[in-house]
Amino acid sequence: MKSVSALLIACLFSGMSYAQLPDWENAEVFAVNKEAPRAWCMPYTTETAALNDNPAESRQHLSLNRDWKFHWVEKPADRPVDFYQTGYDDSEWDRIPVPANWQMHGYGWPHYTNIQYPFPIAESQRISWENYTSLDGSYTTYAPIRHDFNPVGSYRHSFTLPIDWEERDVVLHFGAVKSAFYLWVNGQKVGYSQGSKLPAEFNVTDYVQPGENTLAVEVYRYSDGSYLEDQDFWRLAGIEREVYLIGQPKVHIEDFTLQALLDDTYSDGTFQAEVVVNNVGRRNASVAVQFKLYDPDAGTVLVEATQSVRLRKGESGLANFEATLEEVSKWSAENPTLYPVTLTLLQEGEEIQAVRHDVGFRRVEIQNGQLLVNGKAIYFKGVNRHEHLPETGHVVTEESMVEEILLMKQYNINAVRTSHYPNHPLWYRLCDRYGLYLIDEANVEAHGHGYSPQDGLGNDPRFRKALVDRVQRMVERDKNHASILIWSLGNETGPGTNHAEAYQWIKANDYRPVHFETNIENLDVKAADMITTMYSPIENIQRNYLGQFSDMPFFWCEYSHAMGNSNGNLKELWDFTYAHPQLQGGFIWDWRDQGLLKHTEEGEPYFAYGGDFEPEGVHHDHNFCANGLVGSDLTPHPAMEEVKKVYQDIHFDRAPEEGPDAFVIENRNFFTSLDAYRIAWSLQKGPLTLASEELELPSVGPGESVVVRIPQVLDTLLTGKYEVYLNFSAITRATTPALPEGYPVASEQIELQGPNPAPDEVVLLKTDQVLTVKETPEAWMFSGTSFSATINRTKGQWESYVLDGREMLKEGLRMNFWRPMTDNDFGNNFYNIAQVYRRAGEEYEVVSAEIVSQSATQAKLAIRHYHPALRTGTVFHFTITGAGVVLVETETELGTHLPEVPRYGVRFQLDDQYRQLRYYGRGPWENYWDRKYSAHVGSYLGLVHDMYVPYIRPQENGNRSDVRFMEFLDYDGQGILVRGLPTVDVVARMFPQEDLDYNKWVDRRHTIDVQAKDLVEVCVDYRQRGLGGDNSWGATPHAEYRLWPGTYQLRFIVAPTGVFE
Repeated sequence: MKSVSALLIACLFSGMSYAQLPDWENAEVFAVNKEAPRAWCMPYTTETAALNDNPAESRQHLSLNRDWKFHWVEKPADRPVDFYQTGYDDSEWDRIPVPANWQMHGYGWPHYTNIQYPFPIAESQRISWENYTSLDGSYTTYAPIRHDFNPVGSYRHSFTLPIDWEERDVVLHFGAVKSAFYLWVNGQKVGYSQGSKLPAEFNVTDYVQPGENTLAVEVYRYSDGSYLEDQDFWRLAGIEREVYLIGQPKVHIEDFTLQALLDDTYSDGTFQAEVVVNNVGRRNASVAVQFKLYDPDAGTVLVEATQSVRLRKGESGLANFEATLEEVSKWSAENPTLYPVTLTLLQEGEEIQAVRHDVGFRRVEIQNGQLLVNGKAIYFKGVNRHEHLPETGHVVTEESMVEEILLMKQYNINAVRTSHYPNHPLWYRLCDRYGLYLIDEANVEAHGHGYSPQDGLGNDPRFRKALVDRVQRMVERDKNHASILIWSLGNETGPGTNHAEAYQWIKANDYRPVHFETNIENLDVKAADMITTMYSPIENIQRNYLGQFSDMPFFWCEYSHAMGNSNGNLKELWDFTYAHPQLQGGFIWDWRDQGLLKHTEEGEPYFAYGGDFEPEGVHHDHNFCANGLVGSDLTPHPAMEEVKKVYQDIHFDRAPEEGPDAFVIENRNFFTSLDAYRIAWSLQKGPLTLASEELELPSVGPGESVVVRIPQVLDTLLTGKYEVYLNFSAITRATTPALPEGYPVASEQIELQGPNPAPDEVVLLKTDQVLTVKETPEAWMFSGTSFSATINRTKGQWESYVLDGREMLKEGLRMNFWRPMTDNDFGNNFYNIAQVYRRAGEEYEVVSAEIVSQSATQAKLAIRHYHPALRTGTVFHFTITGAGVVLVETETELGTHLPEVPRYGVRFQLDDQYRQLRYYGRGPWENYWDRKYSAHVGSYLGLVHDMYVPYIRPQENGNRSDVRFMEFLDYDGQGILVRGLPTVDVVARMFPQEDLDYNKWVDRRHTIDVQAKDLVEVCVDYRQRGLGGDNSWGATPHAEYRLWPGTYQLRFIVAPTGVFE
């Protein structure tokens, strides 16, 4: 009965019988005539060529990357069905580069959606339920895909077969094609493939001919395979990775498995190689497989062996090698030592094929609930990474990958999760070379299909074979890479027996542990060797993990969601991690904004996100694709500095038990001595550096600490008047492949003596300059030798400040309770919750205004505002002196009837000529209450314009915390000073706050929508709400970084520059 029901569903949805289902709607048809998976490599004719490893010089490789003929339609019924024929006229067709996503070249449109599939799935969910509840085990393989909108790209390309390939075995390699495709060669149908992030190889020996040949490829944007590809990224299509031909001898290396491990002492290397040799020729063959393992410089052969293999025609054989290397140089992300290995095939003593693969000796295992690398319980200081370039979509280059890796290493990132699919094969070679730990993740995600046993595709027998195949092909392609520590079965898919089968296959075929993103309550499905939840807050880990899983390590496979201005409280998460040995770090979501390059009609470039391409009415997920620590163009966001600081592997702290001049330096590296760094200190008193010195340390090994004494701090502390900091820095001693000599890798600022209490305003306001006061019914006018100030009585506002004849204020001072919402604010509905504050600072009533005290040199005013929206008031006090110094004090009692406060402060505007900055506070980069660990207190110079951070979706940005003073200067060095009592937070920008203030759900804005104006707006705050970042869809900042209703005060001074010098 089950099969009959499924048949009816298929017929109703597609108008055809089950037997007539196209391959792209049959979940069990995903590979027709496709070669078995194998380790990725580039073949050469000689070992010398293999050692040089330049594919362009290989006589067994022919690249087909170039412009191909291209035709595109919106639905399969409109495709040119006979385009594969050799005589087909394609003269009117367009051309498109291969590789490329066709949407990036004007065919169709990029579609960004997170969870929701880009096509209807209700019928598929019904089929999943029926398959799951089948009593007799029968099921249908029908996976419905729209026929009225499923774009098809038809490709044609001609190539000339090299003359010396006519007697060779010819394999056609497609690196990745999205989402499914058919292949014809010279008019003959060759095969079909799905699985859009792994190679599809076809043996085309019997299809090619001497001279010119024609390829025809028919690519479908959606297929039943798309049900397993519901990742949170741009939904693009086309031939995404390289296409090339391999012309190999009839007897050739088919596959090889290299295992470079460590013995139980983690000292000696144990090496095993298994080489599969295939004979596709017409006669029996005898060959020899030569194995060489070189030293890391590829100059000396350390191990060499040769093994003969006799092969019958049409059969395969094995060659096996083993070796032990004493005191081997071990591979790790810190020291990625690689040993080149060559495998050379010889026939009658002549080299006929050779390959090279570099191996790293290391050991990965789980012991006592910890994941160990070379015997050490490492930390994953990681990120999730999508393959993305703003100009080309999912098509990446080797140059772009190297640029990303080097940037990661510069910011102390040591691990990457290939979210959520196998990456370009070169990525793994580069990670081997430069040193990154990898979780290699299968191209499996079905988030939108559901998580329940009956909805989730982990239990749907339709997709069992396809899911397992994707896992197997990933492992077989990537099995030889040292950088891969963990295999992942995929992401955000309802767990089930399909995952369990894939897990068991890995455990039977490889030694590495297995990851699968799943919640603790799903552990009844054995599909992982570790617990790796997403975005779990500290309290959940304490409640649900600690002390309950002694045999399973924990890390966040995703955490600290980096959407827009985010990544607050990262330090707190890592303080918690370091306190619990079974916690081993995590992978921030995510590495890079997925903005796509777009231009205005005037040609101005900007990065676009969801909704910028999709037709009206098509679901999209706005800017949820922009969650990067770096921008779409790899420009680091300020949060990257916090990541670098929190992820650093050298820790500095006081050693109070050793005395006030004693400090401890802890080496948190696992495999690197502090000898690799030059470590120095400097003593800072206020904004001045008093002394500095490079330390001469004894050898401090991995995991060790040393106490150093710096007696100079004792002399400084005796003064007692100024704040004092001890700054440490660590830079590389020598150039490495990833970092140059002298590159800063760690820093610390230790407060020896904190900021003074609020400076005595009596001293700050003291002057012998006479203050003149004039009063009218509308205003008070105050003046001194070189200044004047006006406070409007009816508006209750300080509206004019003239210094040396120049008006400083473009707009007067007013209260500010609101901030332009961050993406996290929108995610936790703060935009709606806090609406009462949005106009409260500008919508007020003046209750009273009076001078409460006056002398010959100063006057004090009290002004009371009432904010109807808040049902409370603010009291302003302005104390003005004859020297032009103005003390500003505010106090507001926010009652418990009010929600959390976005910020408490004031704002005013200056003329745009005062765009130069000099300040003493935290910097130099943007920082906030819960993200300022990396921003040291110091003296900084810059421009107001440089305070702005161009997040892809404009939002609150640019704050500087704990500011002691900030000067706004013209190019002559004249201007005003803002001085905190004792500190304030300051935001300065070249446009009003309103330019960043909008409802992102109805008003889509970009960097081009924010333009500098002829003003400088200054926001002086007691504080802003923290940024948060545990997630961006509901999590609030941690409680200690929230502004709850209560009584708030703000105190600061405005004065002419130089008045206190």
